[in-house]
Amino acid sequence: MLYWITFGILVLDQSVKFHVLKNIDFQQTIEIIPHFFSLTNVKNTGGAWSIFQNEPYLLVIISAFFLIGLNQYLIKVKNLSKLEAIAYGLVMGGVFGNFLDRILRDGVIDYLSFQLGSYSYPVFNIADIAIVLGVGVFFLDMIRGEKNGNNSRRSQRTNRSISKRKNRSKSQQSTTVDEREENLSQ
Repeated sequence: MLYWITFGILVLDQSVKFHVLKNIDFQQTIEIIPHFFSLTNVKNTGGAWSIFQNEPYLLVIISAFFLIGLNQYLIKVKNLSKLEAIAYGLVMGGVFGNFLDRILRDGVIDYLSFQLGSYSYPVFNIADIAIVLGVGVFFLDMIRGEKNGNNSRRSQRTNRSISKRKNRSKSQQSTTVDEREENLSQ
């Protein structure tokens, strides 16, 4: 399910960006809901809110390491809850969508523009929405697990990991005791 969500977000994100590039001129704004919502074709060569502006290689490297690292983690972890799979799928799809933009278009194509009174929110895209939603679902799953008395799979994995460390420590101690007894009897 996780990789289907990742693929779905990636396809949706890239399809919408393709249509924006094809139908809206660069820096053109089409007002959809007056004084509230517009479609605007802009290119962000930085990260969220244009941080690291004009540092495309740094953001490509960070994104690549994040995607590879997260994928390696997900390969090792077999027991994801549905909410965890949804969260990771949304985040991976969003990061991958913006990663492709940075490689193919030398910057991320943003197009959703909201304005409330005199405040204009930074322009963003579907990949950004997926990342934010994924992080939100992840936190919801964490909170839900805490309310249920640590019933989340993440807590169970953590508890198993702690138990394994304790067992290893006990077996190392018993081996040391056995070695001492053997040395004393000789």
